[in-house]
Amino acid sequence: AAQMLPILLSGAALLLPLRRTKRVTAPLCSLTTLPSQDGNMSSTVRTGVICDPVLGCRPYEYEDVPILPLSVDITDAALAVFTPLPTPAAYVAMLGKAQQSESTISIIKYGAPWCRSCRALNVPGSRLDMLVAERWPTARLYSMELVRNGKAAGERMFAHYKARNITRLPQVEVYRGSELVEIMHASELIA
Repeated sequence: AAQMLPILLSGAALLLPLRRTKRVTAPLCSLTTLPSQDGNMSSTVRTGVICDPVLGCRPYEYEDVPILPLSVDITDAALAVFTPLPTPAAYVAMLGKAQQSESTISIIKYGAPWCRSCRALNVPGSRLDMLVAERWPTARLYSMELVRNGKAAGERMFAHYKARNITRLPQVEVYRGSELVEIMHASELIA
């Protein structure tokens, strides 16, 4: 029988099957400790729930998640969730919406799935999460991923990166309305 993970949502308890995943790609939403199968609390299985905008919430085992230093204060603001912009057209549409309100702060994180430094920014409590929480707590967060697979969509994304003069990954751009106000490169983002 598969282990079940109890989740409490709006006062109703749900039991979700527990599956082990190889790596965590979304922010931590909750954390619980379950006793081992023999009921001994000294050997526990720590589990949590990650939420992905596309796949929804799903359980994972805590030991698969990089452990944060004790000095990191985990708050809701520090667990930033970036909305993916799948195409350059989505980027243009996002800037068009932001142009309507000059007080809107938008942050775009450029990365690639093969980039080790980019993956380091996806860990909850990363330097980017802390910067967002401190400097732009009300910002709208977006991300773009460079995937060059020889297909037209991948080549359009590569042309977009090239037009934005993105030569090092990761790179973060901060916009006030539709005006670019700050660019942060990998050296500033990776502690």
